[in-house]
Amino acid sequence: VLALARLTPVVILPIFYRFKPLDRDTLRSRIESLSRRAGLPVLGVYEWGLGDKTRRANAALVGTGQSRRILLSDTLLAHYTDDEIEVILAHELGHHAHRDIRNGLVLESGLNALACAVAAVALHVLWKPLHLAGPTDVAGLPVMLLAAGVVSFLTTPVLNAWSRRNEHRADRFALKLTERPDAFVSAMRRLAAQNLAEERPSATTLWLFHTHPPIEQRIQAARNFLS
Repeated sequence: VLALARLTPVVILPIFYRFKPLDRDTLRSRIESLSRRAGLPVLGVYEWGLGDKTRRANAALVGTGQSRRILLSDTLLAHYTDDEIEVILAHELGHHAHRDIRNGLVLESGLNALACAVAAVALHVLWKPLHLAGPTDVAGLPVMLLAAGVVSFLTTPVLNAWSRRNEHRADRFALKLTERPDAFVSAMRRLAAQNLAEERPSATTLWLFHTHPPIEQRIQAARNFLS
């Protein structure tokens, strides 16, 4: 996964998408200055040809070290102001500044190990009652998948809550870095409409399925930043 993080922006993504250096000089200068203030200098800012495949808007800081670069989708550039783009990107910079991607990989690796351990215990306990040839009998595969699935089901709400906490923290980072709460609010409104986000999910839906806070919560937090 670490190797892919380094290779994806320069090898894999260009297979599926069109990229070109951003030709809006003022915006590019603002973005490069923003990344330096965040302590995450980049090697380039590129327009990402996403519009051929989806109407969704996106911005990303991808790669590591010498392959780190900023991607702004053409759908974002076409419909958002420079202030809104700056705030959206500042949010993504916040994830990198707080090492959310690295921490997420470590956490998921630990949970995968836990799922495998639970599956191993289940096979050792159940292979005789199920009349299998042994714990390594391929016929025990459904038991292994079910046991690992239970771990995944039980830990998903916790992972979602952890992810929402990281998103709130990245929002605060963006607001502090740019000091543009109004642009943040308008950008969230546009993203919610363009990406068909559910603005007010129920508590159960939020707990089970949402890795991001509801849009209204994020907007209210930005408004509180003004006070």
